[in-house]
Amino acid sequence: AAEAAMHASGWVALVQAAARTAPEMNEQAVSNSFNGLSKLQAAAAAMSASDWTALAQAVERTAPYMIPQAVANTLTALGKLMAAEKAMTAEGWVVLEKAAERTAPEMDDQQVAMTVHAYAKLPTVAAKVSPLAR
Repeated sequence: AAEAAMHASGWVALVQAAARTAPEMNEQAVSNSFNGLSKLQAAAAAMSASDWTALAQAVERTAPYMIPQAVANTLTALGKLMAAEKAMTAEGWVVLEKAAERTAPEMDDQQVAMTVHAYAKLPTVAAKVSPLAR
């Protein structure tokens, strides 16, 4: 209901603000932004390629500090947002994969399930981080 209540110009303004503030976002803000975009089609549709790049760079910068829930949320969102997935650099995926590996011992059952499910939606990424690929 809230998604339909906002005009397209409102979503554009909001996502431009997200891209503008991405360089200053902490890891929770980055994760929450991606999570929200994965659930709001109107907002995701308002994102430009440069907006996605700004948020992808924020993932790369903040992933080393993410807690298990932030890693799970970010990966889940990336599995739903093709434009965001494409905006991630190879180094960004490496940093995020290292965050998943670092936080895995602390993950609860839901975070594990979300992370595994996210990798299932990201088969190219999963193939690169699989022990079989090494």
